[in-house]
Parts: sequence; structure tokens; C-alpha cells
Amino acid sequence: MIEFNFFFYFILVSYFAYQLLQASLNLLDLKNLHQKSPSYLTDLLDAAKVEKINEYNRTNLRFSLLKRIYSVLIFLFLWWGKIFPLMFSWAESLVSGKIWTALVFVGILSSIQYLLGLPWGVYSTFVIEEKFGFNRSTWKTFFSDQIKGAILGIIIGAPILALLLFCFESLGSLAWLYSFLITAAFTLTLTYIAPTLIMPLFNKFTPLEENDFYQKIKELAQKCAFPLAGIYVMDASKRSSKGNAFFTGFGKQKRIVFFDTLLKQHDDDELLAVLAHEIGHNKKKHTQMGVLFSILQMFITFFLLGIFINNLGLVKAFGFEATHTIVGMVLFTYLYQPAELISGVLSMYISRKNEYEADEYACQAVGETKSLTNALKKLLVDNYGNLNPHPMTVFFSHSHPTVGQRIAAMMKLKLS
Repeated sequence: MIEFNFFFYFILVSYFAYQLLQASLNLLDLKNLHQKSPSYLTDLLDAAKVEKINEYNRTNLRFSLLKRIYSVLIFLFLWWGKIFPLMFSWAESLVSGKIWTALVFVGILSSIQYLLGLPWGVYSTFVIEEKFGFNRSTWKTFFSDQIKGAILGIIIGAPILALLLFCFESLGSLAWLYSFLITAAFTLTLTYIAPTLIMPLFNKFTPLEENDFYQKIKELAQKCAFPLAGIYVMDASKRSSKGNAFFTGFGKQKRIVFFDTLLKQHDDDELLAVLAHEIGHNKKKHTQMGVLFSILQMFITFFLLGIFINNLGLVKAFGFEATHTIVGMVLFTYLYQPAELISGVLSMYISRKNEYEADEYACQAVGETKSLTNALKKLLVDNYGNLNPHPMTVFFSHSHPTVGQRIAAMMKLKLS
């Protein structure tokens, strides 16, 4: 008689439910592409441009569906073919010691997942993005990024994973708490040092030329009582023609970073409105709240991990006969998926709410709504964003409200 395994069926049902939900959202967005383009974009779009934007989104949505089907088939092969136990046995045959075995096991699993996903990344960059005129990346840049990412993953990831394994192997029932504290401290440290030590490995950051626009930025920052440690331009055009801007750093190390592509696509007033929006996030404590929310998520994750990491039923569901700390850590990610979906929806809701608040702050800071409205419209059109995302997709996976929703909210501010 075959032993019933609750974890096997729970993961099976939740995994397929999650994949079906994501595929359904893609299909809803595909259906919505047939709608008429929003009226607020009539000054920027003609019929040919609308069709090209819709074709770009149609291509990416179909690509996403195919990639999802592929990922499901690969996962089922690894799971039902009992490849996870085979990889662990291989790791045990290569090295001795629990921690070294765990690191090799994760290395094998990560390498296989990377190689299986690499063709999709290549196709997206050099076929889809190339076809629609966005790709600026060369093969050298693309693979240089891959190699740097892998090296950083080993240098940063291996020691922290070894430390977490030590905690769960040696510190008993409170191992999850120590692991949480270590991971939270490491994450905060990494967030602080990334702008100066990690990001420059991938992009060049050049101080903005001290011209009229530079002075306008300084004046806006002074008006908003927002200290800036620097204003930089990032060479984003080496990979893509899409534009963006962001803040990095904490405390007195705040920096504004403009994509060089963004500077070419917008006038000074629009760029200042975008900057004011980013300042708004900081002034409204959105960054700090985001960090606290992430730490809370991390706390819950490690608490649950402490409960299930050595559960025999969980590892048996994947073909293992005995528990192993690293195996429990890896397989827990599949068990945790429903909780991740719930926290993700909550996170997206909070993020959309924050965008409205930052928009309002920006409009009040610059004294009018036109500049930010124009900037959002141009970003949507220039980056070939989805002109009519389905409301369900926005609810589940959009960190920003639609441009139409944001413009409607700004219109209520009664500014010029």
C-alpha cells in the first residue's frame, strides 16, 4: 500500500494553482490588448505606434507563457524523476562534511537551473528586445554580466549559506531566530554597500555635469529639505534604450541616479517631477517601511522554516529517505509558495498606495501636475508598457498603479 504524503499533494496542488493563476493573468492581459488605447495618450500615439506597442506586449506575454510551461515541465521532471536526491548523492560523493556537501548540492542545483534558463534570457535579449529596438547589449556585455553575477553569488552567497547551515546544525530550537538575525543584518549591510561596491561592477556612474539642470536639482532638493550626497548618470544605454531613475543609499549617503536614456527622452521639468516623486518616497518613509516589511516577511519565513526544515514528510515527498538541513531549506521554498503569494499581493498593494502618495508629494513640490503627467505618459510609451493591463494583473503583480489611475488621482489635486 502506497503511503499517503500530505506534503506531496499540498505542494502539487499549490504549485499548479500558482502556475495556473500566473498563466491566467497573462491570458487576461493578452485579451485586453484588443481594447482601444487610452484617450490620455492620443497626443503621443498613432495607430501604427499603438500596434507596435501591443505587438511587443503580445510577444512578451506569449513568451512568458511558453517559459512558464517549460519551467513547470522541468520542475516536474526534477521532482517526479527524483533528480533532487540524485544531485544530493552526487554532492556527497564529491566532498565530505555536511556544510561542504550542502554547498556543492546548492551549486549543482543552481548551475542546472541557470543553464536551463539561459536560452530564455538570450532569446529575450537578442531576439525580442532586439526586434523592437530596445537591446543595446553586446554578447560580451551579456556574458560578462552572467559571469560577474555568478562570482558575486559564490563570494556573497556561499559564506552566508554556510553560516545559516551552521546555525541550524548547532543551535537547536532557536536556530531559526539566529538565522533570521544574521540574514537581516547581512541584507541591511548589503543594501548599504551595494551602491558603492556592487553596482559599479555592472555599470558606470558619472557625476552629473554641473549645468543649469544640475542647479535646478540642487534647488529642488534644498526646497524639499532633502540632502543629496551626489547626482549621477548611469550608462544604462549599454544594455537597453529604456529609461528610468532611482535613489540609492541611506542617511547622508543618498544619491539620485538617472539613466542616461532618461535624460535624452525628457525635458528638465519632467525630470525634476520624476526626481520629486523619488524624494516623495523618502519623505513619506516608504523606503523605511519597505525595509521593515521585508524584515517582517523574513522573520515569518525563518519561523516557518524552523518548523519544517527537518520534517521527514517534506523530504520524502521529493524522494529522500532521511532529512538533511540543506534539503529542508531548498524544499521549503516550494512549501512556502502560497504564503509568498499572499505577502506578494499585500506588498504590491502597499507599493501602489505609496506611488499615489509620492505622486502627490511631487506635484505639490513642483507646484503643478503637468510635468509628472507628461513624464509618466512618455515613460509608458517609450518603454512600450502595456497600454491596457487587466485589473486582475494589476492587483496581483503590479507595484505601480496604471498611468491612467495615477493621472486621474493627480487631476484631483487641483493644481495647474
